[in-house]
Amino acid sequence: MRDLSLHLLDILTNSTSAGASRMLIGINADFRRDMLAIRIEDNGKGMSTEFLKRVTNPFSTTRTTRKVGLGLSLFKEACEISGGELIITSTLGVGTIVAATFQISSIDRIPLGNTGETISGLISSFPDLDFSITFSNDKGEESCVDTVDLRERLGDVPLSEPDVYVFVRDYIQEQQQIILGGI
Repeated sequence: MRDLSLHLLDILTNSTSAGASRMLIGINADFRRDMLAIRIEDNGKGMSTEFLKRVTNPFSTTRTTRKVGLGLSLFKEACEISGGELIITSTLGVGTIVAATFQISSIDRIPLGNTGETISGLISSFPDLDFSITFSNDKGEESCVDTVDLRERLGDVPLSEPDVYVFVRDYIQEQQQIILGGI
């Protein structure tokens, strides 16, 4: 995949397929430690211990339409080639946490990409689910977009409304640029 936001799309789509109703995304840039961290947490059905052991194997998938699942194996490779790691924890009936780190200065780190486009597309496609994305950095700067808050502020205007999509897309991308800079 050409950028990390596409990995986010893959993981969050898996979360929705696993029955998650709430997905929390945290993206933190620690410039002093030269570390970019991405954490995705969901309240889906979780994974068994046996499946969790092999989840990053490209030939492990829960899909019945094909016998390969490249998403997490490619994400793990993207972490490792840039000096980071991928840690996945999951509990059946509780949910899953995917935590990835990348060395910011690594020439092999793929760019973060357009998280605004990714997250707003998910919000528009799944307007009844809850998404929260938080950008933070080592200077203490933080920004959060949460659909629970958006619904409260918008009242009767649905999250699938095209104008809402454009606003959320642009706002998330703006916050990514302000908090994370050019990562």
